[in-house]
Amino acid sequence: MEDEATGKTYGDDIKEEVLSELEKLVIINQHADEFGVSLTDEQKANITAAAEAYIASNDQAVLDKVGAAKEDVEKLLTLQTVQSLMMDPIVKDVDREVPDEDAQQTTLTYVAVNVAEEEASETSEAEAQSEAAVSEATTSEATAESETAVSEATASETSAVESEAAVSETAAVESEAAASETAAVESEAAAS
Repeated sequence: MEDEATGKTYGDDIKEEVLSELEKLVIINQHADEFGVSLTDEQKANITAAAEAYIASNDQAVLDKVGAAKEDVEKLLTLQTVQSLMMDPIVKDVDREVPDEDAQQTTLTYVAVNVAEEEASETSEAEAQSEAAVSEATTSEATAESETAVSEATASETSAVESEAAVSETAAVESEAAASETAAVESEAAAS
């Protein structure tokens, strides 16, 4: 399988990591004398015994596939043992105190995300919903205004009709009263 980012296979990555680790082990071993690190006879005997046990516990097919010989296993175990012994002398003089200003540093990582299409879709959807809500509100408002106008017109017409009826009744009553008076006056005048 190939890693899309690097174009390397996982096997290639593992080979590079193992090679890098072996280089570190060899470099540390080359500087062991500078730090006064060396293996004791007991450590060397333990390494030889561990290498022999590894070879004895695996059949020849596995050893051939791995490419391991007793000398290779001993060399690797020696390098790893020297590395573990070198850790204390290497960090002995290292200042482990970290000033507050260094400890409180922050790193920001920016990630570019193309959301133009999503935003356009969301914006269009939001605009459509907004327009629908405005349209509905306008329709409701217009309906309410119409109903109010109709109610006011109906009330006004009712008042006008009632006023006209009252005026007409008053006029009719006054006309009848006037006519009655006139008739009464004429009747009296004719009688005299």
